[in-house]
Amino acid sequence: MTILLNAFEKCFCFLVAMASGVFVFYILACLYQEEKLPGSKIVSACINKQALNSVPELPVKEDVVDQFETLIRQCDPNSNLVRTYIDILSKHCHLDKMELLVIARQCRELEMKYGFQPFLLLAIAECESSFNQKAISSAGAIGLNQVMPSTAKWMVELGLPIDLGKDPMVVLQCSVANLTVSSCILNYYLSKHPNLHVALAYYSGFAKDYASKVLRQQKFFEDAYIEKYLQKNKKVASRT
Repeated sequence: MTILLNAFEKCFCFLVAMASGVFVFYILACLYQEEKLPGSKIVSACINKQALNSVPELPVKEDVVDQFETLIRQCDPNSNLVRTYIDILSKHCHLDKMELLVIARQCRELEMKYGFQPFLLLAIAECESSFNQKAISSAGAIGLNQVMPSTAKWMVELGLPIDLGKDPMVVLQCSVANLTVSSCILNYYLSKHPNLHVALAYYSGFAKDYASKVLRQQKFFEDAYIEKYLQKNKKVASRT
């Protein structure tokens, strides 16, 4: 009986050892295969992680509206003033927002350069052409602020750095160029006659009541700006 028990114990131990060896061999074989196969889950997971870490973070693309607002703020410290210019222009000019912004920015830059009051150039544009960039008068005045080609050439001779090209009419139908030339003309007359009424009279060729009409229009634009933004800011301040 003792002999049989000893034999059974030895057989049991042998079987356990065999099973353990087979299991260890299986584990080693699996690990070996996992390392060799490029498509294995472990290897592919490591590659993806490394790829993600090596890709630089791309800048987030701003919304078009945010870009437009950023550009408005860059035009002038008083961004609400520029917004008012764009509002005025959008009611008369069938242009996209970026083109309106370019015109509004040009107006503000020229007004600040020559010391004009805000809205003066827009008031002239309203009175001269009703904001029609392609307008041509019977006398031959062109564009937004109705500039005569001969007067534009005269300004260039006096040192205005603008190229009128072979056909000044085409150039003067560009709002930016037209505003640049017309503001230079007005500034020239102001340098000779330091009175805005007189300078505007010279600018228009002494058209009847022209100066009064421009200044009334300028006041109208100013009042609209004050009502929309300054009064609004006062209401917000009073609430806080």
